[in-house]
Amino acid sequence: MTSPARRALAAAVSAVTLAALLVAAPSSGEDGPDARARPGDRPWTGFAIPRTGRAASGWIGARRVDRSTVVYRTDPRRRGSTRVFVGARTTRNFRASGGRRVGPGKTSCAALLLGRYGVPAPSQTPADRRLQAAAVDVAVQHLLYGRGFRHDGTAQRRRTDQRANGPLVRAYAASLVDENCRLAGPYRVTLVPSATSVGVGEQVVYTATVRSHTGAPVPEVALTISPGGTSPFEARTDLDGRFTFSAGAPRPGPLTSGTVTHRLTPSQLRYLVPRARGASRVVQAGLKLGDAYPRTSTVAVQGQPVVRLLAIGTVERAASFRPRFRLGQAYPGRRPATVQVFGPFADGAETGCQPRKLIRRQRVSVTTNGTYRSEPVALGQRGRYVWRVAVPGDTYNKPATTCGGEFRVD
Repeated sequence: MTSPARRALAAAVSAVTLAALLVAAPSSGEDGPDARARPGDRPWTGFAIPRTGRAASGWIGARRVDRSTVVYRTDPRRRGSTRVFVGARTTRNFRASGGRRVGPGKTSCAALLLGRYGVPAPSQTPADRRLQAAAVDVAVQHLLYGRGFRHDGTAQRRRTDQRANGPLVRAYAASLVDENCRLAGPYRVTLVPSATSVGVGEQVVYTATVRSHTGAPVPEVALTISPGGTSPFEARTDLDGRFTFSAGAPRPGPLTSGTVTHRLTPSQLRYLVPRARGASRVVQAGLKLGDAYPRTSTVAVQGQPVVRLLAIGTVERAASFRPRFRLGQAYPGRRPATVQVFGPFADGAETGCQPRKLIRRQRVSVTTNGTYRSEPVALGQRGRYVWRVAVPGDTYNKPATTCGGEFRVD
């Protein structure tokens, strides 16, 4: 390619924007024909070439079948004329003319190019719009038909060289394929927290990542971020296909944050079926997904419960009593609390929850904040005693233990 052509190609590529017509995304899988008939395709933006009756002749660029639906022909060797399209289908694995499947990778890449570049932006100059549409036309035939209609194929060279800028169109098409196919879907979207469990008052850092089917990072993906407990906001992935945000953990319980992508290109194609037997199909451009790839991540926020032992006072020897305690600042959840009694201790001796002095142990089921009591306890020796309550931790509660509650048995 000459230096002026290289400069023209660079200028054309730099003028391309990601803006495209937003339409409803095609459904997944392969659909049957719909009932709505559409008029035949007509040239819209591109370059005129001589007409031979074949679909690849007469025009290089984008076409329209009505005022808003932009399309490109996919079967260059079929007849080009059709008055009516009678069906629309979607597929993840396009069949070229003759029944050969081109594969999900090329299908997805074509869907990306059509969604991202198939409808030139109004902000572009007319010359750049025509050049971009012509390059997309060549790239679509390269991916969905191939053979002589690859961007460097003999038939495609013969076709595009009918214009003086044919080499530039082919170079632009090759650039679109080389730079974008690795970024096609289906996309791998993840939302990963910095920890699976945190304490109240701590921060959780989340990383949202968008990668293509090849694993390449996808930059500039629009996201809606919903940090747990706060208002959603808009963001975009960086050059590494990531966006990082944090969420506070003000209270115990599940902390759920979420993301959803916007305007990613689909990984399937939508094509229109002509009524005329042997005429070329057309693929629809400008398709973008709306809200897609929703992801949520839940982190357990553990609170620190507080256990308070209620006074027992003095009890009579061998008389039954029921120690009571109060649980507070806990997240609801059933778990077994342990009540232990230690003693007896002589007057003046140091007390404490010493394992060798353990004489009673009971289990009490706790669920929410409130007051609980053990089963009846009767002690046969006089003296001083202490008791303890231990509440184990769970998903949303740290363990809580307290020792004290001295009382006398006379």
